[in-house]
Amino acid sequence: MCILCKSAICVSKCPNYEAKTVTRTVIRCTLCGERIEESDRYYVANGFPYCEDCLRFSEGESLIRICEKSFQKGLEKLGFTYCVNN
Repeated sequence: MCILCKSAICVSKCPNYEAKTVTRTVIRCTLCGERIEESDRYYVANGFPYCEDCLRFSEGESLIRICEKSFQKGLEKLGFTYCVNN
């Protein structure tokens, strides 16, 4: 994943994009390991790609684990602090 454009394959506006030497990386779903083709729709959570079918047919518990870290990071960006009361 590109640090600048946050995409698995750099878009043409990205400074890392090189039109002459574009190499296509193989993207695989984190859950099922299936190859994600160029025209396929997929999602990225916490830097990991997930195919649409895996997320559509996942159990709620799996989705919570996938989204938990990004939810916590999002709250921290808004100024919330995670605390534990003992």
